[in-house]
Amino acid sequence: MKGLLDKVKISDRPREHPTHRIKTIDCKTLQVVSHEESVPYLTLSYVWGSPEQSSDSTEGRFPQTIKDAISVTRRLGYRHLWVDRYCIDQNATQEKADQIGQMDQIYRYADACIVAAAGDGPHYGLPGVSRSRPTDLEPLPSWDSDNDAQIKVVYRARDAWRPILQSKWASRGWTFQELLFSRVRIFFTDTEFIVDAG
Repeated sequence: MKGLLDKVKISDRPREHPTHRIKTIDCKTLQVVSHEESVPYLTLSYVWGSPEQSSDSTEGRFPQTIKDAISVTRRLGYRHLWVDRYCIDQNATQEKADQIGQMDQIYRYADACIVAAAGDGPHYGLPGVSRSRPTDLEPLPSWDSDNDAQIKVVYRARDAWRPILQSKWASRGWTFQELLFSRVRIFFTDTEFIVDAG
């Protein structure tokens, strides 16, 4: 998985950063830290679930989807992950307003967005990371083009995009902007793993 994002050439672009300073989860220490502008980071797009399902992290204890996204971030060679629930102080009115106002920048300037397009809350996890997938997947030959890297399907179910479009994740209003502004999207569903750099 480590060399995967290199194929879509995201590291070659100049490092940009959101207008207001952001916080990220340091995937080594599992602490929310003030993010250094020059440091690359990934974002997570997922379903918060009900208030009972979404709890604040204390001492690095996160729901399974966040734990899995941290694992993916590290396996891809990154140290910092931005997750709205934990990186925006939900009780600080001005900070929350500033951060919501720059969500487009947060997603645009991230190297990639991990999309949890399976499950209905933060405890489901990312299929293929902490939970297994069905075994009836069809491996596809690797497709790579220096000029046209658009979609790379690593495994394909019969109708690859259907699980994404029918997911709880796709029914959330926030996910439209997360999808729109992210340059590279890494989708995890119950049946597939897709990298979309289109």
